[in-house]
Amino acid sequence: MRQSPTHLGDRVDHLHGIGAARAPHRHQAAEREPFFRLLAENGQDVVYRYRVRPEPGFEYVSPSCTRMTGYTPEEHYADPELPRRLVHPDDRHLLEAMYAADAPDDAVRLRWVRRDGGVVWTEQRTVAVRDESGQIVSVEGIARDVTAGKRAQDRLEATVEVISAILEQRSTDDVLALIARCARDLAGGALAVVVVPGLNGTVRVRVAEGVGAAAVRGASFAAADTVSASVMDGGVPVNAADGGSSRAGRSVRGSIDVGPLLAVPLGMRRDTAGVLSVVRGRGEAAFSDGDLEVVTGFAQQAAMVLERARLRDELEQLALLRDRERIARDLHDGVIQALFGVGMDLQVAESEDAGDDLIRSRIVAAMQEIDRIIIDVRSYVYRLRPTLLQRASLREALQRLAADVESRYGVIGVVECADEASDLLAPVAPDVVQMVRAALGNVARHAHALSCRVSVHREGEVVRVAVEDDGVGFDPTAPTDGQGLANLRERVRELDGWILVHSSAGAGTTVEMLVPVASLRDRATATAAESA
Repeated sequence: MRQSPTHLGDRVDHLHGIGAARAPHRHQAAEREPFFRLLAENGQDVVYRYRVRPEPGFEYVSPSCTRMTGYTPEEHYADPELPRRLVHPDDRHLLEAMYAADAPDDAVRLRWVRRDGGVVWTEQRTVAVRDESGQIVSVEGIARDVTAGKRAQDRLEATVEVISAILEQRSTDDVLALIARCARDLAGGALAVVVVPGLNGTVRVRVAEGVGAAAVRGASFAAADTVSASVMDGGVPVNAADGGSSRAGRSVRGSIDVGPLLAVPLGMRRDTAGVLSVVRGRGEAAFSDGDLEVVTGFAQQAAMVLERARLRDELEQLALLRDRERIARDLHDGVIQALFGVGMDLQVAESEDAGDDLIRSRIVAAMQEIDRIIIDVRSYVYRLRPTLLQRASLREALQRLAADVESRYGVIGVVECADEASDLLAPVAPDVVQMVRAALGNVARHAHALSCRVSVHREGEVVRVAVEDDGVGFDPTAPTDGQGLANLRERVRELDGWILVHSSAGAGTTVEMLVPVASLRDRATATAAESA
């Protein structure tokens, strides 16, 4: 049954926090009852009374429940289990806590799943009604739709995270994957992909996040098989209630049974760099205008990231062209002219009139000139060394790497580099910098560590370069999808060394790169001979 009008007025009064100001007489509360009922019947918030015992069920639900949930008050009265079904599975423990004890002082946020499958964020305030023995017999409350505010907050936080990733100059694919993940989560999708133009009339899935992402990430499709090409050409978003029957849906049918689909262009009309698509599973609710707005916002960020990558590539290409021009000029003015002179000397040496002494002197001079040319060529390409080592020692370069990890990721880094080990590693310092950079990158991305240490020491007949962290650790024998350790092993192998990995769950990780002293000395001797 529905609760009495007087009780309803009292409870609405209490829930709105003005119960202390009520007149003490019951007839005054009764006189105000029409006002409270009018408020409950016409307000945007859902006012309800739910009986806990002896038989669970709704005694009152205001009509606004239909707008918020898609279910009428009559359906609430007829189904005692509706409250539990309405609440998102991940939030049901909060509902049970509300019904098991007195209402908390603070509002509780719960997600409700509407009849059409959409999710509504609600903020609920409740009060428990007890019998004479102190047992809870019913729960009365007000639920407010705070979806717009929650989505705005989440979108702001996600936007800040993306901007931070851009400012950290993370790789283009890392930032695009973050954007796809944020768009998927905020729009309530199962899978999000960034599709870019490919070669020979194809489109390529550059990044994918969510259900079945591994099956489509990096895949190429004929443009005729996807809706992405039409979105790129027209620059107009697509919001399809049944994406599974579209060309885009068929392109990912092997990874997910596609239902609703959103496809938003990256960039302005006639200058589209790709498409950001979010899909849901078959049978799920269609995307709303709010979902389209969210995905469009992240598509604009993705377009900015791709544009930044394009500009960076053009700058790198320009720098490469300038470097080639510089090398070509140096080669023309120095090496080519010197080689021409060597050729002339050798032509004289092979002439019929040349004596043995002349031949020997010309060949010696030619060999000396070739040695000088080799030194010149090396100086021409010197700027291709890692920038960290152009004006810094190995120790300083490693300290800069550790400081960078600390400033970007909050992992405290300590560097210990012995002078003898640094001197021995001088011929391969660029390789050492790249190896430590890769190892520290693994610490920053995967270890969840508070601190790490880079140590470079000679131990017997090897130089030990180690990166240690106090993170979560892992099983070194388990297969991994990444290339980090494989690349490290290849680099160390090229230095005639080997790599050791020590780790276990919860015990941190130590990566040791061991290079023989004899090999380093041979390299130093060869370098000195080439530079003589």
